Amino acid sequence: MRTIDSMTRPKTEKTMCIVQISRLGDLIQTLMAAEELKFQNPKVRLILVTRRKFSDPIKFLLSKTFDKIYALDTNEIGIKTDWSLSSVKEKTHDFISEINKEVINVCINLTFSKSSSFLTSLISATHTMGLTRNRMGQLAIHDEWSQYVYSSVMGSVLNPFNLVDIFKKILGVNASSNAYNLHERTLGGKNRIIIHPFASQKKKKWHPKKWSEIIYQILKNVEGSQVVLVGNEQEKHDAVSILNEKILDIYKERIFNYCGEKSLAELSFEFKNSRLFIGHDSLVGNLASYFKVQTITISLGIVRPHETTPYGNGNINLAPKTSCFPCYPEDPCALYPCHTDIPHQLVSILAESMYQGKEINSKFIQDNINQLHTHKVDIYFSEFNKNNELRLHNINHKNDSNNLFRDYYTILWNYCLNEVEESIAFSAIDKPMFTELCSTLDGLQRYFDLNEFGKKFSSYIIEEVKKSIPNLTKIKDWGLKLAEIDELAIILKQNYKFLGPLINFSHIKKGNLPGESLISIAENSLFIYIQTNQQISVLHELIEKTINNSHFKNEPTFKNIVPSEQ
Repeated sequence: MRTIDSMTRPKTEKTMCIVQISRLGDLIQTLMAAEELKFQNPKVRLILVTRRKFSDPIKFLLSKTFDKIYALDTNEIGIKTDWSLSSVKEKTHDFISEINKEVINVCINLTFSKSSSFLTSLISATHTMGLTRNRMGQLAIHDEWSQYVYSSVMGSVLNPFNLVDIFKKILGVNASSNAYNLHERTLGGKNRIIIHPFASQKKKKWHPKKWSEIIYQILKNVEGSQVVLVGNEQEKHDAVSILNEKILDIYKERIFNYCGEKSLAELSFEFKNSRLFIGHDSLVGNLASYFKVQTITISLGIVRPHETTPYGNGNINLAPKTSCFPCYPEDPCALYPCHTDIPHQLVSILAESMYQGKEINSKFIQDNINQLHTHKVDIYFSEFNKNNELRLHNINHKNDSNNLFRDYYTILWNYCLNEVEESIAFSAIDKPMFTELCSTLDGLQRYFDLNEFGKKFSSYIIEEVKKSIPNLTKIKDWGLKLAEIDELAIILKQNYKFLGPLINFSHIKKGNLPGESLISIAENSLFIYIQTNQQISVLHELIEKTINNSHFKNEPTFKNIVPSEQ
């Protein structure tokens, strides 16, 4: 275990503990949210619980924001095969005991894994948020935005929010300011383009030859530019494969290969002298945006662009329109069809134009890029809205149902969870989208009716429990009815895919009902059914307005839908 303590604690200040034991990219995103929290609440003492293998490389950044860092060394607590279970328990106990010497007001787990939930449950704090464990050892999530993460981020591809913004919501950061909402970048004198053509999984990265072609086109068309290849020791071999292509021989003096040679602290100086970053979804892209470098991200495989696009204004994210994208880690894939949808020519043209400071928008795409290079690609442009939240706009004018429902859920969740209104201009819909909207309206009506039954049986239980001699048989039967409603909702989700986030969120909330008595649990259950039907009403109204504003509104498909009574 290693600790870093950068300041003396006054007795009056509050202490917040953040648990983030996931990968380096998640740690950078956590840092960005924590910086905003610290900026708005300078008297709050922030401590971080993380893993040493991730915190050590960026300690030079973390120590500026976190007052103390507890770094768990997994090698020290039992990865070694010659250690006994008792040794592991002893070292884990020592690590937790050191943390529990702190007087922690709030402990927030921003890592949504089973191991982090157990770790968080062992930390003594007045209040605990995020994924944790209750006294029975069962998973417990008490705050709504963490429930949202577990239901909509981990269980759906329709999450519209960047993870940094979600972390901010969980931490309680006020949206009034944002250090990363910068519309201008200083480009003068910077001629380097940093490229990180690697990723943690094969699903997420291109074949090296594509990157050789991109580097060649950039150096050929952008006079005076230089390319810096970065990566870790394990990525050296692929870097050599990229740079050994014959087409790059004439530009060797303008290419710098730093793979395995520079630490992240040393690379931070490269970012300060660079104009652009290009790469797959990775830590390096997040680090580039942290240092205010504009980025182009090629999203492949399991990557969800809306969640992980580097947090900054004016970044580009290219995502394939392949029907199976994005997939899940456990999904088998031998051919990687999503890897062929994004042409290297598109990346080169965008890189050259961004390097030259040109504005990238829909008109630019139409005027400067061949449709053969864009018809299978979503080209997302990142921009902060009036609430200082990052939004991705598809500037390729090829809207689809997934993007449309992300917009719907942006409005719904901000309104229902944050009491923030957001106005979004919806693109025109085509016939397949119209058909899906009509189908979803039908599913919403069915889900609304299910929740009405849930309200009824919850009310029956409340009334019966209040009697001097409750009928336990009736209470049990009504409880079984509620369980049946939940099962029917799961079946409904399988048939109406765009209802997944709504049904998942309600399910998670019901699985974490507060209350110590039967009547308090029943009352909270009733409240969730009421709340869910309010959310259904919002989504129903948004879909209905979209349909009414389309030229398909007189279609028989829409006319046959029973009007909602909510």
